[in-house]
Amino acid sequence: MSITLTSNLNLTANFDQIIQYRLNIQADEGGTVSSDGGLYNQGTTVIISAIPNDGYVFSQWSDGNNEPNRTFTMNQDISVTATFTSTSISHNVSFTSTDGGSISTQGGV
Repeated sequence: MSITLTSNLNLTANFDQIIQYRLNIQADEGGTVSSDGGLYNQGTTVIISAIPNDGYVFSQWSDGNNEPNRTFTMNQDISVTATFTSTSISHNVSFTSTDGGSISTQGGV
């Protein structure tokens, strides 16, 4: 912008402060998250996802939300951790032999 001055002129520059909030996002054992988090300007929309590893399912976020995909509008600092549950099921098995026989604990799967 250019101005041709024909008399005295007072100008004032006004600035708005940029407010930023921190998103701290982590994953427990069994998965990852789609973002490393960081600083975001106030009002920014951030989408995050919890991604389970093979053999795991997403359980919930540390704030109790159980949706794996989340959308935050950054108007405060936010810290969440994704938790995952193993899909492996283990069982204990007991074997007993009666008189006249024995059980081998070698081999098998």
